[in-house]
Amino acid sequence: DESGIHPIRMLPDFSLERDSLTRCIKESNRDIELIFDVATDDRLQAAATKRCACLHFSGHGHPEALLFEDNSGGALWLGEDKLMDCVHEEPFAFAFISACHSLFMGEALVKAGVRHVVCCELDAKLRDDVALKFTDIFYLALAKGYTLRAAFQEGKGAVSMRFDKGEVNKFVLLPSYGVDHEVPIFADTDEVQWKDEVKVFGSIPSSPQLLIGREEKGWNLLNLILSSQLVNVVGHFKSERCSMATAVCHFISERRTVMLSIKVIYYLHVTGSQDGYGGQYIQHLHNCLASEGKVGALESGSSIPSLSESILHALQRTKALVVLDVLVVDSLLMDFLASILSETATKVVVVSQRELDFSEAGSFSPIVFDACDENTISKLSEFYAG
Repeated sequence: DESGIHPIRMLPDFSLERDSLTRCIKESNRDIELIFDVATDDRLQAAATKRCACLHFSGHGHPEALLFEDNSGGALWLGEDKLMDCVHEEPFAFAFISACHSLFMGEALVKAGVRHVVCCELDAKLRDDVALKFTDIFYLALAKGYTLRAAFQEGKGAVSMRFDKGEVNKFVLLPSYGVDHEVPIFADTDEVQWKDEVKVFGSIPSSPQLLIGREEKGWNLLNLILSSQLVNVVGHFKSERCSMATAVCHFISERRTVMLSIKVIYYLHVTGSQDGYGGQYIQHLHNCLASEGKVGALESGSSIPSLSESILHALQRTKALVVLDVLVVDSLLMDFLASILSETATKVVVVSQRELDFSEAGSFSPIVFDACDENTISKLSEFYAG
């Protein structure tokens, strides 16, 4: 299109695959550290430098490249030479490329020094459900001490129970000769009892809606947030403006290792009377910070100025994004936002139906972003006109 932006459809279900891998390792009761990261060339090189034993890549593949991301959520294709440059100094012991058409890239990793690689046939598309079934059994067997070849056969056997032979034969173990795959990867790991670990990272509402058909708008909002300190997201329909803001917040949250200007996100929304509206938001943010131990607990009789002072002090010590889903911004809330913007590096996003007047916020003028889909407005107008 004219913008030069082409959204990628049908991304793999990364959360489902992440949960599956975690469950496999937990069930094995082995002392294996799992690290999940966004697929950028920098993070790939960092994983190799940290001498991670195994690499699992999940994403889109092309016969001559794998689809990675740049540091702002855009597409970055890594071909053979770039892939080898990222890993050849510190090759992994084992790599799994869970992507279509990944044979060529698998061979590139072998050339870079990775001794064992699982990938997909060059001319084959890999179904998500097939890949998930294979990885589920493959990694459980591998973590339990099976050799690579034995775990590979276990994975193929699991696929054959549910799918046809054509799907089974898409999986390839490289190199096909010259290397002994009858070796365990996790044979020396100790047995441990895994515990559930919960890491608090701000406060973001769940995001059940995908931005299907609105990926370009989401990407534009993302880059406005990364490059600006104050953004006003507007839209006549609450569902559209809120789902857009929430989805972008989750996108940033999952990429904290590459989007370094934001380490924590607080999404604030209050309901009820507009009396004391600004004070309610200040108390909400204070409660979020208190739950993480960044400020003291809210005490009875605490004044709004004292809460504001505690919040500002806490925000000065972190890189935060504060999102406010509002109906109006009263003078108290406006003064509070002006203090945040002037005294901290915090980024602020205000989600509202109409563009708000920030003239009282001093020299800070928001970048206004319209989240509403013009096609939706047109269709609704035609419906009501009819």
